[in-house]
Amino acid sequence: MILEALAQVNLRAAFIGPAMEKGFFRPLPFLLVTLAVTLLGDGVDSYDTDWDEPFLFTCPYGKVLTRLYSVHSNRREDRRWDFTCSSPPAGANPTSCYWTGYVNYWDEPLSFQCSSNHIIAGVNSYHSNRREDRRFKFKCCSDSGYTTRSCYLTGYINAWDSTLDYTVPSGKVLTGAYSVHSNRREDRRWKFHICSYGGN
Repeated sequence: MILEALAQVNLRAAFIGPAMEKGFFRPLPFLLVTLAVTLLGDGVDSYDTDWDEPFLFTCPYGKVLTRLYSVHSNRREDRRWDFTCSSPPAGANPTSCYWTGYVNYWDEPLSFQCSSNHIIAGVNSYHSNRREDRRFKFKCCSDSGYTTRSCYLTGYINAWDSTLDYTVPSGKVLTGAYSVHSNRREDRRWKFHICSYGGN
């Protein structure tokens, strides 16, 4: 990655070389800034998934999904995802888990909720380049001494082709998802099912 960044820096330097000779640029600071921007980019190194590739993400034992971050590529017509896991509220330890089958078909709405009192703790997906869409499975986990209550569905979290960034509110848990696909945009918009969570 560093070699690629240096190559980009050298390419840019070739274009601005004459300007630097005339004193319009100070070379070293310019190159350092360019290198930093190229290396840091938009945070892609932190993503848990890659363009057009299948992925299987699962939270560590006893933890659940608490943040979902995603960016869309119009060139790839796909999303990359970054997931964050945390301990659930009220000292729960949800370790009784299951994986669903695929919960959506190509280009169709996705409407999914875990079984009663379960929380999402993992996501599995694969992409079709022909359909330019993804199918999804979810991992749901529970703690027998805890229940979900006061559940609601959020509004749409993202616009078409835009960044999705959602953090589950404090004291709440993620129990499901709703999504619609656009064949024109080749993207999905997402809502999430959120519940309070506490001891029986």
